[in-house]
Amino acid sequence: MTIAGVGQTTNATCNQEQGRDTWFGLKQTFALQNIRNGNPPLAEDPAVIVAAVLPLAGSNTFTVIAQPDVPRTITATLTSSGPLKIVATVRGKDYDGNPISEPLIVTDGTPSMPTTQAFFEVDSIKGTAVGTIGGGDTISFGVGPALGIPARLGNVTDIIAKRDSGSGEDTTGVIIIAASGWATWNPATPPDTSTSYFITVQSSYGVK
Repeated sequence: MTIAGVGQTTNATCNQEQGRDTWFGLKQTFALQNIRNGNPPLAEDPAVIVAAVLPLAGSNTFTVIAQPDVPRTITATLTSSGPLKIVATVRGKDYDGNPISEPLIVTDGTPSMPTTQAFFEVDSIKGTAVGTIGGGDTISFGVGPALGIPARLGNVTDIIAKRDSGSGEDTTGVIIIAASGWATWNPATPPDTSTSYFITVQSSYGVK
C-alpha cells in the first residue's frame, strides 16, 4: 500500500507502522493510493482466494490458495442445480492485524455474496452445506470490486476526494464505513490490472 501523507508527524507514521492507533485531537490529511508492490489492484475474480470446488454435505474447510492483492472484500460464489445453501465464515485480519470474521450465505436464489469488510489477510474459510449437491455444483471465493481504505474514518465527510487513473474524479463510487472506522470503496470504475485508485482523507488516527 503506497501512502503519501500531508502534515503527519514522524511519530504518527512510526506508530501506525507498528499497528497502534494515534490520537492528536485534530484531523490530518492523507493522500492514499491503493496499490501493492507497485501494481494496481487485480480485476474482480470469483475464485482467486478459493478455487471452485465441489462442496461436501455438512461441514467444509476450504483451501485458501492466495491472499487479496490489496485489502478487498471477499465474495462467495455458488453454482448449483439446487436446492442448496452454503453458510460460510471468512476469518482473517484487518489493517491493524486484528482478527475479523464475517458470515456469508449463498443459495440458488442468491448465488453471490460479498463481505462488507475489507480483508488484509484471509486465514480460513469454513462452511456448512445443506441441501442437494449435484455433480456440477461448485463453491468458490474471490475478491470483489470493493477496495479497502487504509485509514479509519469518522464519517463520509472525512473523504476529501476520490479518483482513478482511468476516468478521473469518482463522483458515484460508494463508500461504506464500518463501526470500527475502517471503510470500503466500491469505485465507479471496477478494479482492473491497469487502473490505480487515489483517495484523499482526513483522519485523527493516522494511517496504516
